[in-house]
Amino acid sequence: MPLDMNPEIRAQWCAALRSGEYQQGEGQLRSGVGYCCLGVLSELAVKAGATSPAVYDQDHEWWTYDGRNDYLPDSVLEWSGLHDTNPEVQFRGERTWLAEINDRPCSFEEIADLIDGGVTL
Repeated sequence: MPLDMNPEIRAQWCAALRSGEYQQGEGQLRSGVGYCCLGVLSELAVKAGATSPAVYDQDHEWWTYDGRNDYLPDSVLEWSGLHDTNPEVQFRGERTWLAEINDRPCSFEEIADLIDGGVTL
C-alpha cells in the first residue's frame, strides 16, 4: 500500500529518489553532499517554495530545514500531506521507519518502491 500522503508529491519524491540526482547519506536530513530520503523530500519542498532552504549550522556541523536536522519539519509535513515526521513503511514483514532503513540497508530505489507501495522488501 502506498504511503498516505499527497499522491502527486509522492510521485515527485519517488522520481527524485530514483533519479540519481541525490547522493544517499545517513544520520541527518542532509550531511555534506548526501541526503537521507527525508532530506530529498525536504529539498523538493524547498524547490516548491513550501519551506526555507537548508541552513548550515557550523556549531553542530549539520544542515537544518526549518530548524530540523533529523526528521521532517512541520512545513514539509503540511506541504506533503504526511502525518509523521519519520513515516513508517512495511519492510521485511514489519513496520519500520524510513530514516532507519535509509541508514541501512536500503538504497534510494528500494525506498522509493516502499513509498510507492508496489514492493514490500
